[in-house]
Amino acid sequence: GIFLTAHDKASPGAAKGFVRGGGHEIGVGDGRGMEAGRHEAGAVLSTVVEAHDDEFDLSYLAVPGGRLSVSRLDVNEGTAMRVRIRARDVFLALEPPTGASVLNQFAGVVTAIGDESGAQVDVLVHIGDGDHTAPLWARISRKSVHLLGLTPGTRICAFIKSAALDRHSLGRSAAAGQFAGHRD
Repeated sequence: GIFLTAHDKASPGAAKGFVRGGGHEIGVGDGRGMEAGRHEAGAVLSTVVEAHDDEFDLSYLAVPGGRLSVSRLDVNEGTAMRVRIRARDVFLALEPPTGASVLNQFAGVVTAIGDESGAQVDVLVHIGDGDHTAPLWARISRKSVHLLGLTPGTRICAFIKSAALDRHSLGRSAAAGQFAGHRD
């Protein structure tokens, strides 16, 4: 899923170093420190709540290259957040699909491809452009890497389902000391 925690100071962009998760360290940035295991690995992005959409019960978080749509959060606009996106919740395509239900679509560039043996490979994509990019890990099959012809430098579309976020994946708001959960 996507994990959100509010914090006091941030600007949209990539987190640096490592964060703690479930007693393990989760690798972020361009590091390969995925000590939490392949199923929990992912990236952490710093973001800000940009807006709320009462009609569709969504919140929009500013990230490099666009905005991330998540289920409505009970926090104020302007609240700084950290979003953890698991590699297994990201899928890749060479072109944006038409008629797709996925709201979170980001243009990016493949910057690294893992050399793991077996069926699954970790692919590092930087979303955004210029000096305003953020790392996003995708776990896809080695066959998909081959079929898409992925190499470092390949322009790609990365997708994250909004439904990957649930009420149990939210952290505490450091400023307010409350859960940054969904409205009931």
